[in-house]
Amino acid sequence: ISLTTTLDRVRNTVAITPRFRVYDRDDMSEFEWNLLDNATIQLKPNFLDLMLHGNIRQNFMSRKEDGKKIDEMEMDLDFSTGLKFQFTEKLGTEFNVGAFFNYRPDNASEDYRDIYGMVSMSYDF
Repeated sequence: ISLTTTLDRVRNTVAITPRFRVYDRDDMSEFEWNLLDNATIQLKPNFLDLMLHGNIRQNFMSRKEDGKKIDEMEMDLDFSTGLKFQFTEKLGTEFNVGAFFNYRPDNASEDYRDIYGMVSMSYDF
């Protein structure tokens, strides 16, 4: 399910995605939801755009193990911002920085946080 809003210099897309799974083994079930938001703001039309991105994912799992019910949860957060330069109709570049947080309260070895950056250049042939 998504909604896109377009104004004179702003375009924003918000999407929510639920997901259910039921397994035949160990009375397992899983529910996940994902909330995504992408916004583009034209700072200087046809030259410079500000891009904002956010994504939240949460997953709930339950199963039976040795007759006991076990519940687990995990959550991912991803946020970034960037600048997009369009030098000509065919040549452009993007600069992005962001952070990714992977929370695993039931499995500490998979719990981590990352900061990332990206530079890309594109040319349309």
